[in-house]
Amino acid sequence: MGQKLDLTVLCGGQSAEHEISLISANNVINALDSKKYRLSVIYITQSGQWRLITKPKQVLAKGPQALIRPENSQPIAVLPGNPRQPWVCLDDSQKPLPVDVVMPVLHGTLGEDGTLQGLLELLDVPFVGPGMLSCALSMNKQVAKELLGAEHIPTAD
Repeated sequence: MGQKLDLTVLCGGQSAEHEISLISANNVINALDSKKYRLSVIYITQSGQWRLITKPKQVLAKGPQALIRPENSQPIAVLPGNPRQPWVCLDDSQKPLPVDVVMPVLHGTLGEDGTLQGLLELLDVPFVGPGMLSCALSMNKQVAKELLGAEHIPTAD
């Protein structure tokens, strides 16, 4: 088998669906094949801080309070300029984190509305799912219905 891919799962976020994102991320992580992926998990707090989870399988299911404890996570920063290492640890190591692909597992505003996808596109980091425009149009139900109607695609009232 070939080399493992560095997969980063992004979860949490600033929307009202924060807790649902954690459940979804836990399901994704438990389903991943560890023979194919080197996993890193970045938890975005409700206040917008990004944190690298050190033992995701052990702490993710325990919820937000466990995720922000210093023994379970460390703050990171987004660092534009290198799409293979777009984040860096803010601890003493200042270690850049490698990534081949990002899987956003955030729900709602600032997660699936195109905002995060735009950031990833700006960083030139490959990610799973639709791009910024598709996400933005899909989240705006009225605009989505108008676009579908313009193409004569039926929608529910």
